[in-house]
Amino acid sequence: MISIYLRPDKTQVVEAVIKKDNHVKISKALELDSFWGGFAYGRSQGYVDEESCVTELENLFISLRKKVSIRSEEVYIVLPDFLFSVVDCFEFISDENLLTEVTNATGEKSDAFYISFPMHTEPPAPVKKSVYAIRRTFIDRLTEAATNQHVAISSVEPASISYFRSLANWSLDHPIVEIFEDYASIVTYSPAGGIFRNDAPSLTAKNLRENALQANQIISSAYAANDYSCSQSFSHMRTDAEYTILCADQSVFQYDAAKLRLPKEPVEFPEYIEHNFEAEDEAEWMPVVGTLLQGLDAVFEEDPEDNPVFDDLPIFIHIKSCNLLPDDARLMARNRQWQQIVKRLSKVVIGICVIALLGECGVTWYFNSAEISPKLQADYDNIVAEQDTIKAEMDVLKAARTDNYDVIPNYENVVKARPQACGFTEITIGSTNPSDVQKRFITIKTIAQNEMIFQDFRDNLENIKGLSTPTIMNITTDLASGYKNADIQIGRGGGKSQ
Repeated sequence: MISIYLRPDKTQVVEAVIKKDNHVKISKALELDSFWGGFAYGRSQGYVDEESCVTELENLFISLRKKVSIRSEEVYIVLPDFLFSVVDCFEFISDENLLTEVTNATGEKSDAFYISFPMHTEPPAPVKKSVYAIRRTFIDRLTEAATNQHVAISSVEPASISYFRSLANWSLDHPIVEIFEDYASIVTYSPAGGIFRNDAPSLTAKNLRENALQANQIISSAYAANDYSCSQSFSHMRTDAEYTILCADQSVFQYDAAKLRLPKEPVEFPEYIEHNFEAEDEAEWMPVVGTLLQGLDAVFEEDPEDNPVFDDLPIFIHIKSCNLLPDDARLMARNRQWQQIVKRLSKVVIGICVIALLGECGVTWYFNSAEISPKLQADYDNIVAEQDTIKAEMDVLKAARTDNYDVIPNYENVVKARPQACGFTEITIGSTNPSDVQKRFITIKTIAQNEMIFQDFRDNLENIKGLSTPTIMNITTDLASGYKNADIQIGRGGGKSQ
């Protein structure tokens, strides 16, 4: 998995994997130049050059390809909150009513935006839904650039929801201040009602730098305005809520008004995120890491209460992905990802076939040019004459080797290896055909929501002593339910199952 945080000042990139113990291990973290022109190319001249914006985003993927392997990886995009037209929470009557709120807030029809409702509260909290809306053109540029560069985008999320997911502290209200050179905003999470944004143009790095003598007053006033908005939006809000600042300009952290409201304890990742960040840098990397935790939603799909991201989530709060990527783009991205995997495997198979063909040609040439001695010919004739006897003896040996199938231990091992999101519909252990049992010792008919779960199952089976060469066969889709079906075929190894 690869996540990209597109910021005006720089681009943050993280590469990670979900381990078998469901920990998220960050294998690489790096910073690239800014590709913000993809959202603002030509805007300073009073217009937006769409073609140049797409080209700029294509350059992002081209640069990224030089640093990490993105050919068959899922790519998660994070965008700063100020780019969104609406970040707010509203009393929930119906989804249609929320669309009306978007129209009221923007003065435009809701069709002009991609919209997500990632948070929903219910009694004893007020019944509210949080709303994120972003102009379709921003997402469409990303998907067009990704398609042109054969990159599979799986998600586009705002920085705030990704940060809150990294923090994984859902029981306390928490404001974050996103400060850039020319943009600034405060996004507040409250368990009493949801998430909303206050634009804070006075807090831009440029304005604080140009008005350094008044900076403390500017910061205090912006925080006071946000505190008041919280008191109006939520039934309860801490008056001493700590404000986490996300800003590359370290001078912002030196102002007394900022230091006074910073968290008393360092903001840090939960233990199930394995990383090498310095303690003082963890908060800045949370937005780009948190979006990858959507991968745990799939792992714990059958038992969502076991998902460590939501360990302390109050029962009256419901959190889901804030992925604003349209469904058709997600499907195209997933298909493109599988095409890349198939192409890569095809190249490997072709290479093996070429090597085998060359070997066969060499062997053929050797035997055609070699002379067989009379003694070897006589031995061969004797073996052919006694072929039936030899075959009978070999069958006895094979039967002795394959009769004990260790059914119970092998079944237990297969069940332990099964991912939680994968089910069985049929399992067969052993074979009535002795010559077939080594290659097709166990056959499993499985069902899951996506093909990657079958891959995880296959990887787990590879680690079982006594079994060999697990292979995924015949992946099909149930048109009625949308679920995937696959046959997994497992050979018999040399050791005894444990």
